[in-house]
Amino acid sequence: MRYLAITLVCVLALIVALCGPGLGRFASFPFRWWSATGEWRTPIQFYGKVVDQNGSPLSDATVELSCNDFSFSGTSNYRRTSDSNGMFSISRIRGKLLVVNVAKNGFYTSRADNNAFYYAGQNVNFTPNRAKPEVFHLRHIGVGDPLIHIGRPFTIDTDGLPLELSLISGAAVAPGQGDLRVECWTKHSTGTWKFEWSCRITVVHGGLQRYTDEFPFQAPVEGYAPFDEINMPVSLGEGWSSGAKRNYFLHLANGNYGRMNFEIIPSGDHFFSLDSYVNPSGSRNLEVDPNKIVQTRN
Repeated sequence: MRYLAITLVCVLALIVALCGPGLGRFASFPFRWWSATGEWRTPIQFYGKVVDQNGSPLSDATVELSCNDFSFSGTSNYRRTSDSNGMFSISRIRGKLLVVNVAKNGFYTSRADNNAFYYAGQNVNFTPNRAKPEVFHLRHIGVGDPLIHIGRPFTIDTDGLPLELSLISGAAVAPGQGDLRVECWTKHSTGTWKFEWSCRITVVHGGLQRYTDEFPFQAPVEGYAPFDEINMPVSLGEGWSSGAKRNYFLHLANGNYGRMNFEIIPSGDHFFSLDSYVNPSGSRNLEVDPNKIVQTRN
C-alpha cells in the first residue's frame, strides 16, 4: 500500500510536468493529502516495564496496544507479553497515538499510570527511551473480609442542623447514637451567584483522616482527627466550588475501621452522598471482595 501511494504521487507529478499548470491544482491534491496525513505515519517505538506494588518485575502480563494510524479502520491493535524482567516493547509500526493497557490475572491495574503516548501533533511529543522504559504498576488482589457497604444520597439542612447516621444500618439516628455526623451551612447574600458554604464531617467518639491512595485497603492505626471541615468562602475566587469530594479512613467509637467516599452538593436539593465500607470484625483490612459485601436495606 505504501509503495502504491508513492508510485501514484510520482505519476501525478509527471502529469503536471507534461500537461502544464492547468492540472496543477488537481494534481497537487495527493501532495497536500500526503503532507496533511503525515502525523499518522510517524515511526513508533515503545519500551515498557510491568511491576507490582513493591516494584518487583512481573512476567506474563498481557499488554494491549492500540495505535491511531492510517489503516482502513483508523486503529491497529497489537498484543505483547511481559518477559521475566517485566519488559515489553514494540517497534516497526507507524501512527500518531499509542495507547497501552496492561493487565494480569490476580492483579489490579493502576489507573494512575499514563497510558497514552503521542508521537506527533503535540507541542511536546513522546520520545521513547530503551534505557528508561515507561513503568506500569499492578497490585496483587488480596483476601477481602466481609464489609458492610452503604451507598446512597442524603438530604441535609443548610442551617447547621446535624444529621447523624449509622454506618451499619445506613439509617438516620438520634444524636449521639450514630457513627457519622454531617453539618452544613450556607450564606447566599453575597451579591454574586456564588455563595459561601461550609461543612463539618464528624465521626462520633471516633476519628477520620483523609487519604489519596488509589488502593485504600489498609486503615492506619493512628493519625485520626475527630472531624474535618470544608470551607468554601467566596473570597477563594477560582478555588471556589459549589461542591466537594473527600475520601476518608474511619475509626469508629466501637473500634471498627472503615473508609468512605464523601461528596456534598449544598446548592439545589442540598444533599451529600456516601459510599462507605466498614469492617465489623475490628480488622483494618478494607479490601473489597464483591462476594462478601453486606448490603444495607436503607
